[in-house]
Amino acid sequence: LDISKLCTYLSTLSMPGEDNVVVELCSASGTMLGNRLLCTQLAHFMPTSFVYAVDWAWSLADRVENLASQANARNVYSKLCDYETVDQLPVSGNVYIIAGIWESLEDPPQLFESIKSKLCAGGKIVLIERLLDCLEDAIHWAQKSGFEVFAEPKLNSGCHV
Repeated sequence: LDISKLCTYLSTLSMPGEDNVVVELCSASGTMLGNRLLCTQLAHFMPTSFVYAVDWAWSLADRVENLASQANARNVYSKLCDYETVDQLPVSGNVYIIAGIWESLEDPPQLFESIKSKLCAGGKIVLIERLLDCLEDAIHWAQKSGFEVFAEPKLNSGCHV
């Protein structure tokens, strides 16, 4: 995954004149960058954005907080939420990123309904998977939940967005 290209793309999704709030789901367990956290990379390449790193287990949220602190990523905010929801987020997000976790989700409709309640008007969900089947399944569930496909950028041949 070319993080620089991804951040450039994500910046095009921000709404002019508003704070850019990016929410990454399952920050500690996503697999798109190997052992690096996507949220800290987003924070580095998007320093004026607020990056919320959501996890559903206290130990994972704590891990993200510690690693973000070590990386000096001052614009990363680790948040523990109920399982497969974002209901406890203190803000609404412009962009929600679901990256490399699709196979582990148990209740996609619940997750998408929760995101709807915390998505800014005009906000977007960005789905990123290594396996095309996972991405196609994620798109299916997003559409079934009322979301529309708005773009399919090609960022890397080994990654599907």
